[in-house]
Amino acid sequence: MAYRYFIKLAYNGTRYHGWQIQDNALTVQEVITRAVRMMWLKDFKMIGCGRTDTGVHASEFFAHFDLEEEKSREELNGLAHRLNRYLPEDIVIYRIFPVASDLHSRYDAISRTYEYHIHTVKDPFLNYTSWFLHQTLDIDVMNRGGEVIKEYEDFTSFRKQMRKGRPIYAQLPMLIGKRSGICLFSALQQTVSCMIWSGLLLAP
Repeated sequence: MAYRYFIKLAYNGTRYHGWQIQDNALTVQEVITRAVRMMWLKDFKMIGCGRTDTGVHASEFFAHFDLEEEKSREELNGLAHRLNRYLPEDIVIYRIFPVASDLHSRYDAISRTYEYHIHTVKDPFLNYTSWFLHQTLDIDVMNRGGEVIKEYEDFTSFRKQMRKGRPIYAQLPMLIGKRSGICLFSALQQTVSCMIWSGLLLAP
């Protein structure tokens, strides 16, 4: 019998080539996997709730892994503590906890939120978490455009690659707000990110 566990984590993706393991680049999944294997001295594999591109951060990310033996809460808390001491400062493990054996971190996720931060006032503390844009943005016009987008639910045509499979439908609660000179885009579904960026570049 296999026991399944979830890992709740976060990372600053500045120096990583995304989440998923690659042959020729450093990734977050590789760093965590290597750390666990070193502690347990056994093979270890985990599956993330999604993928992120190079340099992209994750404030709340989930992954799952299976073990043949059941681990107590104390053992899981101990593992999280040891991992945080070993992992670099740009990766944190919040929790490791048991779940149903058929719960999948990727396929059972009910929503995903992607935020795009843009600042129009130069700020050295935002260099790795926000895009510095010299032009002035008209937030009202951009929000009106967002309202038009929200009238649609089928975003299949915005896939990066057209593959066979079910169409992509999403309720898109797009929000463009302004906070201390920072513009924040919030949207669901990675496949519509190209549409959001297009809207940004076309904005006056």
